Amino acid sequence: METKKLSVLFILFFVVVSCLYHTKINAQSCSGSWINNNPFLLQCIDGQVIGTLMPGGDPPGCPTNPTYPGTQTNTYNFDNPVNDFYIDLVGFTSTPGCARMRIRINGVFYPLSLSNLTELPPGTFCNGSLSYLTITTDGFLTTSSLAAPNSNGQARLIFSGVNASSITVSTNDAGGGCVVSNPCMVPLPLQILSFMGFLSTDCFVTLNFESGIESNVRNIEVQQSFDAISYSKVIELLPKGNDSRYTVSFRSTGSEFYRLKINDIDGTFSYSKIVRINSNCASLPIRISPNPAHNKIFVENVKPFDRLMIFDMLGRSIFQVRPLNHFAEINVNHLPSGTYFVKVLRNNVQIAVSKFLKN
Repeated sequence: METKKLSVLFILFFVVVSCLYHTKINAQSCSGSWINNNPFLLQCIDGQVIGTLMPGGDPPGCPTNPTYPGTQTNTYNFDNPVNDFYIDLVGFTSTPGCARMRIRINGVFYPLSLSNLTELPPGTFCNGSLSYLTITTDGFLTTSSLAAPNSNGQARLIFSGVNASSITVSTNDAGGGCVVSNPCMVPLPLQILSFMGFLSTDCFVTLNFESGIESNVRNIEVQQSFDAISYSKVIELLPKGNDSRYTVSFRSTGSEFYRLKINDIDGTFSYSKIVRINSNCASLPIRISPNPAHNKIFVENVKPFDRLMIFDMLGRSIFQVRPLNHFAEINVNHLPSGTYFVKVLRNNVQIAVSKFLKN
């Protein structure tokens, strides 16, 4: 096996059990223990390990229905059954679709879906990306086609309404591992029951999502990306309360990715799954000149009082202006050299996005 395919380090860490409840009392106990006690410490991971952590690369033959002998599997037994909890993980640097993680709840195979998959919260970052992971059609976690060489995926897997007495985690990664720390209770601020997107014939994207329990939610951000890596906020929504339906619409400017960022009143946040919209709709013909730019850019074919927002490659909003005419003159002399995006909003609806280079 080539060196670059060494050890698909599949790490599952900080099994943090979160018991959702309609009031803040009568919460279930989330304590328990692992059948195989294998303490492990690596960088930001501190807990239990599954796998030998020896160089091995992809599973031989990349089986679609793998077996998990010996140290490739471990079971966590809850002291009392729980309905809702999550596990945080980092791993998979192998060939897309090859290594597979399997979940069993109460000894029965639990097929995962993209609705189980969300971002890690603040404070648990371990040098990875959600975009490097995906779910197979038959319910296994695996490497996505977006995975960069020698990179890690990271994610939170959320389980709801499962009445779990145990969860069994297995990986067929030839050099993989699974790390878990002490469980604790952390209520999720909002439970997303469904999240879907549709593209209309007049090039408008409509996003629909439905909530279950909403507890201590400050707001909900709808975020957009063109590469499934860098996201920026499109609109911010206030919570409606338990069992609510939400609908928002935007003009499509091409193939896009959308997700929800749920902000809690205590400053923590979580993400929904990602919805992809495949679109042939082109941006409205705004024109940016000069491009590349040095001191100023001119944005043409806008309308008075449109909102022009400048974003960097990380999706961070730099500043915004409102033109008084059908063009805008924007001073970019203070910006560091790099790539930026101009987003045009009209009546709070995004109508165009275009890119420029700053020298």
